Amino acid sequence: MNTIRLVKQDEIDKTKQYFDKKGDKGLLVELQGKELRTWQQYAIEIGKKLKFPVMYQESQKEHIVDAYFDWIRDLSWYESIEEFAIIIYDYNQFLRDEKGNIRKGNYGNYIINKEMIVSGFVDVVLPWWEYEVKQCVVEGKAKSFNVYLVA
Repeated sequence: MNTIRLVKQDEIDKTKQYFDKKGDKGLLVELQGKELRTWQQYAIEIGKKLKFPVMYQESQKEHIVDAYFDWIRDLSWYESIEEFAIIIYDYNQFLRDEKGNIRKGNYGNYIINKEMIVSGFVDVVLPWWEYEVKQCVVEGKAKSFNVYLVA
């Protein structure tokens, strides 16, 4: 089951060891929450780490939320990967400069804060990779996708 969890460093050490053993079947992405003060910084950094094919500039930031959700549910360029994990260190400092700003998107408006990121994982990304991908993509394969928030 794909999950998002608040964890301590010792669990992260075990997760990192596990992914070291997975080799090219697993992908572990580590993000430094204290360095990601805004939505824009987070979206660009996760886009780089997950190698999103298209990155959006400041002038296009109104559509970056939609693009983020599109790309994080695609990841087709990682065909051999069976398991994904994202670690956000210093979660208590993550997106600390976002105060609930509203961003327009193709599918409606988004209130940007770290709770939106968490609910986006819980409501959109994790279910997608757990079972929805099999229903919506030709030959789509469910994949393990877990998120770890380190305080």
